[in-house]
Amino acid sequence: MSQTNMLVRSVRSSLLPSWLFLSIVGGCSGLIDPDPYTGTIDPSAFDKQYKFQPTSREDPVLGCLMPRRGWDGTSLSDGLRFYYLGALFATQLDLSGAFDTARALPPSVYQLTGCNAPEGRNDPGDFDIRVNNYDRRVQYPILSQGLFPVQVGGASEPTAQASYRPFHLMVQAALGPSVRDRMGCNDVKRELSLLERAGWDRASKAFPDGTPKDYDFTFQSREQLKTSAARWKDWPMVNVGVPVGRSLDPVQACPFVTGSKAVYPKTLSDPAATFQFPAQAWFRGLLSGYLDGGDLPVSTDPRKCPALFDSGRPCKIEGGMPTGCSFVDGEVCTAPDATKPGTCLAPPPVCPVINDLYVSKDEFVPPGSSGHDASDPLPRSKAIVTLTDPADMTKTRKADALAMFAAAPGQPGFSPVCRVRWVDVSKLTCAKSEPDAIRPRPLCTVSEILSTPAAIVPTAAGKDVFVHCLFLAGAK
Repeated sequence: MSQTNMLVRSVRSSLLPSWLFLSIVGGCSGLIDPDPYTGTIDPSAFDKQYKFQPTSREDPVLGCLMPRRGWDGTSLSDGLRFYYLGALFATQLDLSGAFDTARALPPSVYQLTGCNAPEGRNDPGDFDIRVNNYDRRVQYPILSQGLFPVQVGGASEPTAQASYRPFHLMVQAALGPSVRDRMGCNDVKRELSLLERAGWDRASKAFPDGTPKDYDFTFQSREQLKTSAARWKDWPMVNVGVPVGRSLDPVQACPFVTGSKAVYPKTLSDPAATFQFPAQAWFRGLLSGYLDGGDLPVSTDPRKCPALFDSGRPCKIEGGMPTGCSFVDGEVCTAPDATKPGTCLAPPPVCPVINDLYVSKDEFVPPGSSGHDASDPLPRSKAIVTLTDPADMTKTRKADALAMFAAAPGQPGFSPVCRVRWVDVSKLTCAKSEPDAIRPRPLCTVSEILSTPAAIVPTAAGKDVFVHCLFLAGAK
């Protein structure tokens, strides 16, 4: 449940002068009561990619979120650890909702800052992960329910993978001086409470005086969503109690497997633990868990966004070249050849930066082939492969499926939104290969892969496959 630097840190009571602490808890009047704690979100209706509640007949490791091994496509180091959360679809990549017929604002999360004392302005003592439900010394993010639709979009629970939107628009909110010393961290646990404390009227869904009182909000307009002014978070909701493994080995990182050697965390950031719990936020007054992937890098250049939405305008191939689309605006033509017309696909005005991820066609089934799952293109069941020595079929070894990132965390162009590129590794000639004696695979840099275009499995226009490859913010 470790909270990253994006969560507001409160002033610990032990650091306050004794006279000031006594004045806070004993001599102050007019304190505003904190919202009551009413429990956690039930994940039983979550999609399987976010649920982590295996049935009695399933592998118990499915109760844990295990990392996968990735390779840096520049240095070929294999120290990358990412969390795969399934496919991403067109509406999830259209961050501003430009192609949303309902015209709903994007799912939003309030980042409330300014608290300077623990919840209720009472000393809760040290946070103990074994007995405390949440840390009363910090203010958690507050997910929007969409109660203020003219300014803020509603978040949701991940009940359906294709419609759930894991990327959240950040709405900054700050306690004003008139209430800062009358409240504590995590006093606010729901959007309704936050808005009404600022004078919002639920009947009119507006602030009577036109602006909030006692709080400062930074709301984004639809036009601002299309600029770099908007800030987005890679914060997908997950089961609040799921163990998030640090080790690649389930025996070491998942407490549910037989013979587990998992080391339980004793503190919020226990370096000796082999797993951790999700970060925490409030939604409808309930405690929810989320994976903190940090800031989502975005592009406001439509030419760098994938063309995903059918404009309805016809196009065709003439003289070997597509015609009829606004190619300078990033549109593409779906016509496969000169004998078949197509339509123009348009990109959204703002999208996540796209990071290419190269995988082997022999390890993960490419689109159009039998066994390909559009919602789960890189399934867990294929994350570990069995390699057989071609000269001696009795010799085998287990290995992590290859996953080469064009950009790793901290490198230019990095993003957790990955466009999957299937590669025929048998056609590649690379300087390095695995050191293993049994069927060593070539280890190719991205530049080596791109130098052999025939090795990349072609994808039809508008048929690119995108997946969510999350790197925890604290590990970047």
